[in-house]
Amino acid sequence: MTRNRLTAEMIDHITIRATTVTYHHTSWEYKPEGMTAAQMNMHYVVAVTALEGEIFIDQFTEQKAADPRIIEYTRKVEVIADPELDKLGPEFRHAVIAQLKTREGQILQERVDTAKGSARNPMSTDEVIEKYETLAGKVLPPKRVAELKEMVFHLERVGNVQELARLLGAAPEA
Repeated sequence: MTRNRLTAEMIDHITIRATTVTYHHTSWEYKPEGMTAAQMNMHYVVAVTALEGEIFIDQFTEQKAADPRIIEYTRKVEVIADPELDKLGPEFRHAVIAQLKTREGQILQERVDTAKGSARNPMSTDEVIEKYETLAGKVLPPKRVAELKEMVFHLERVGNVQELARLLGAAPEA
């Protein structure tokens, strides 16, 4: 979507071809039945990604899980088992081929063999830092997020592990 400058409104239909294992574990009609149902449902994940441009911690709230706009958009998503992807073997059990059709009839397709962050598709240092800052920022004040990041980057200089433990604590500094 980013590469082709598409918005969610420009998409008519999305088809996800997945391994049979992924299909069985993630594809059922989405209904707002809690966070686990949202996290495990390919229709929800794809719909939210199309609508919001990302799928991360902020996309899994009770409010979003029950959002009528998201639920309606899940109906544009089709997930099918692809026996050809099964032939890649267990190492590629999460391989998918995403195909979307725009309202103007354009067909775009992309294949992803392994999840971002896996050994075969590692995150960059910048991506890891961004993920850390986003997640840590949910429970720690910004100053502590920065201090902890700096300390971890220079662990060899830490003389006393109690300082690291203090920064890891969620309690405010004294």
